[in-house]
Amino acid sequence: RNAGEDAGQGEDGERVRMAIQQADAEQRPALVETFIRQQVARGLGVAADRLDGEQPLNELGLDSLMGVELQHRVERTLAVSLPAGELMQTPTITRLVEAVLARIDSRGPRAAHRPRAPVEPQPVLLRSGGVETPLFCLHPAGGQLDIYRHLVSALNSGRPVYGIQSRLLDSGFDEEFGSLTEMARAYAGQIRRAYASGPYLLLGFSLGGLIALATARQMETLGANVAMIGLVDCSLRWADGDAPRERILATLIAETYDLAQRELGSVKSLAPDRLLAESKAVAARALRQPPEQARAVVSQWLRDGGLLTGAMVEQEVDRLLLRLNAHLTLIEGYRPARTAARIHLWRGDSGLTTPDEDGRWAGVTGEFHSRTLPGSHFSLMTPPDVGRLAGEIDGALAAAERAPAKAAAG
Repeated sequence: RNAGEDAGQGEDGERVRMAIQQADAEQRPALVETFIRQQVARGLGVAADRLDGEQPLNELGLDSLMGVELQHRVERTLAVSLPAGELMQTPTITRLVEAVLARIDSRGPRAAHRPRAPVEPQPVLLRSGGVETPLFCLHPAGGQLDIYRHLVSALNSGRPVYGIQSRLLDSGFDEEFGSLTEMARAYAGQIRRAYASGPYLLLGFSLGGLIALATARQMETLGANVAMIGLVDCSLRWADGDAPRERILATLIAETYDLAQRELGSVKSLAPDRLLAESKAVAARALRQPPEQARAVVSQWLRDGGLLTGAMVEQEVDRLLLRLNAHLTLIEGYRPARTAARIHLWRGDSGLTTPDEDGRWAGVTGEFHSRTLPGSHFSLMTPPDVGRLAGEIDGALAAAERAPAKAAAG
């Protein structure tokens, strides 16, 4: 099998990067094209030689979330930086190859590793088309938007969908915001610049639900009409220390690991019983450490167990753990102010929240709806469970749009 098929994953990815960087000017274009073709083919599940290099990527079947994943793999493997929206500006394989070559050739072999100046982040267009009010999805802990991929595909196609991702991913920043309020204020600005008129519809999975709440409140202080905040398996208890942290952390470790193995191939497969047992042990050890050292416990478990698929993956996982820690720290002590928006919460029957928490939302909104669906924390966002969730969200969004606007909370 061609090494490009596994590029971006471990040692094969490093080998491809080194081959491209060390190739002469005549050989490099063919190597880059092979790499890009294999990555597009991987996302679409087709043979690379069947792809037309001049056909727009969206016509080939590459949706916006696949594009985000493709961009991350290209950047990670080739050590180049593609500005947000690059795939929208270079919509064919041929033009994307040209864009990557321009960065490699013009910047020299070492320039790809130089830090770039921070740029103002913009919402990521996850799905275009339609005339209905757009939906804005806020990133969960870790900052990425990949978790929304299946949900976006299952939602009503008449609604554009945007994502707000962490500025640590592709905007040149090396530090996260200093507070959740600062982050929410910046995200509110991004959303209003992308869609000036309102009403606004926000959605957050897991910790992203708390980020959505904080962002909605910032928007309301500016007079914006936030019609709905959708939460997927999100709990207010996470911010005040009242939650069973060891169980939650163990579940997050196990389900994140399973997701990384199934969706990205960045870790090796583990039997469910072993994964659950090891996740519990790792969570217990991590919580005994100071917060800044907790991620080292998870990294050591992955390294010592030989669970990573290569050195480059280890670096990527370490960066992910760094972002996770930053976002978990931001929500500590968060007390959401009351919002005029209606709130819908969907939880899994084996997820991380329980119906007895619903009473806690009384001080946050005057209109709260909750539903318990079959599934776990992460399975709600993947097939087949995500289809049922998408139908619920579509109904709530339509109802929110029909409802009369409410005055922003004081």
